[in-house]
Amino acid sequence: MPRGCPKAAIIQELGIIPVEYKIHIKKLIEYHRIITMTKERLTKKSVVKAEQLGSMNLLDDAYAILKKHNIIYNNNQIKNMTVNQWRRLV
Repeated sequence: MPRGCPKAAIIQELGIIPVEYKIHIKKLIEYHRIITMTKERLTKKSVVKAEQLGSMNLLDDAYAILKKHNIIYNNNQIKNMTVNQWRRLV
């Protein structure tokens, strides 16, 4: 799209979701999936261990996305949501 083009107006008119937002949605859905897993699952163990070691991981990305879009929920509230409730929210 040309720089002078009113991108926001075109996106709203056509109902197109920018790729960046689609990626955010996918990350937040995966974040919900991981935090609702049991502690025995390998994926949950690896994410928790990475967080303990201080390395960047999906949880850090999800926290940044939540903050950017002013979605204020703690992990317990998110764990109690169903998948459909979470999808509607994000």
